[in-house]
Amino acid sequence: MAVKNYDAKPGANGVKVITWELAPGDTAQPYEPEWNEAATGSVQFSGTFGGAVVGLRQSNDGAEWWRVFLEDGNTFAGEDDARNFCTTDFKSAARYLRPNIFGGLAYAITVTMVLRG
Repeated sequence: MAVKNYDAKPGANGVKVITWELAPGDTAQPYEPEWNEAATGSVQFSGTFGGAVVGLRQSNDGAEWWRVFLEDGNTFAGEDDARNFCTTDFKSAARYLRPNIFGGLAYAITVTMVLRG
């Protein structure tokens, strides 16, 4: 199982754009937002899902991971659809954030997370 690093770049208007490229067996390297980055964000999953279910997790200790809640209070779990694409907004003040992908036998998913304070 490979731990996949993220690519973090500044975006326009003070946002931070974090991207992971994930395949079966990969675990996403957690991203630790700076103090002003994670008040609100958006995450997008795109690519070939191959039956995989995607989600976003948060942690304050890097060991125990919990679901991130959406703006409406529900949890997010996107499933493969005809577009092979899903996106949602979220709020989190956790120390660490990372995408979580489970199920599916053959997938190649790009995860793009945008954070703003």
